[in-house]
Amino acid sequence: MKSFNMSFCSVTRMLEDERVPAHIQVARPVNASISDPTKRLRVLRQHLQQSKQLQSANRNAATQYLRNRGLGVLIDGNDLPDNLYFIPNLQYRNPGERTQRFGCMFAAVHDVEASLIGGHRVYLSADGKKAPVSTPKKSLPAAFEGAMHGAAVRLYPAKHSLCITEGIETALAVRCMRPRLPVWATLTAGGMRTLRLPAEICDVHIFADHDLSGEGAKAAHALAARLRKEGRQVKVYCPSYYLPANTYGDFLDVWCMGVTSYE
Repeated sequence: MKSFNMSFCSVTRMLEDERVPAHIQVARPVNASISDPTKRLRVLRQHLQQSKQLQSANRNAATQYLRNRGLGVLIDGNDLPDNLYFIPNLQYRNPGERTQRFGCMFAAVHDVEASLIGGHRVYLSADGKKAPVSTPKKSLPAAFEGAMHGAAVRLYPAKHSLCITEGIETALAVRCMRPRLPVWATLTAGGMRTLRLPAEICDVHIFADHDLSGEGAKAAHALAARLRKEGRQVKVYCPSYYLPANTYGDFLDVWCMGVTSYE
């Protein structure tokens, strides 16, 4: 995990021992009960122990999934993010469905202080398609109630400039268009509204989803307004500029249409 300036193995050992150095500590609330956060951290620790960082040279269901989504250029260009992992055999549970095991693409979630507070899973079939279940995308419960407020999947390290999207695949599509710019994903429109950024991020590019409800655009503009009040330079991009009339989508759809840059 390069965002921590530590190797993945070091982070795993730290979590195994439940030792939490100050600069990478898992956020914990002052008034939380011990039992629930401990259980949630144990589940997160188990995911990390099973995870293998995605590598361009290693073919698995996760890299095939990215290729299937049109993101193979990141694999071929050796530009996969540090914060994407593959779990070869992970249990899937969902009310009303039988328990099964699948491969899984896993991403860690961090808060504004870069504390590890959760994770996001995409369950996959062996051929790199979403698993044939009702909810192939599932987030882990956060380290404590409210921990996801302001958090994001930090796919690439950011110092000054940053691109923000809702979805992980959308973020990777933006990276394909602008390889030098880091991208983070908020996972939901609600996550975009509440995202908090480190003080050093001063140049922000927000990529809205164009959905039927209009929530994607509303969330993007709400975040932009707040960030501008914080003194940051912000631009908002909407995929409707590129998509056919009366259609909905995001910048992954735009990338898959053959658009290789944005204005």
